[in-house]
Amino acid sequence: MNDLISRQAAIDAVKKNTFRLTFAEEQNCEGHVAWSAEAVYSDVMEGALLDLPSAQPEPAIPLSWIEGQIGWLKGLDNAFSTLTAEQILAMMNKWKDEQNE
Repeated sequence: MNDLISRQAAIDAVKKNTFRLTFAEEQNCEGHVAWSAEAVYSDVMEGALLDLPSAQPEPAIPLSWIEGQIGWLKGLDNAFSTLTAEQILAMMNKWKDEQNE
């Protein structure tokens, strides 16, 4: 799964959905139950969410720019540049087809 989410939204969701845990403590030889949601929340925050790398998408090259470069290569009017332009065009068309699947 490669979808991007907001780090703050994830933090808020963990905080909202953290269940309380019970901890048994000895106090005067009697069992004592303490409730704490902060233990789970702080463990998740320190151990997972804050350590995740940023998921910023890399900038994409616009297809219109690639198409312009293909036109420029074809305009050079030599076999090598025309072949290169056709190869780039084939890759671009393959990518477009894969997006429509």
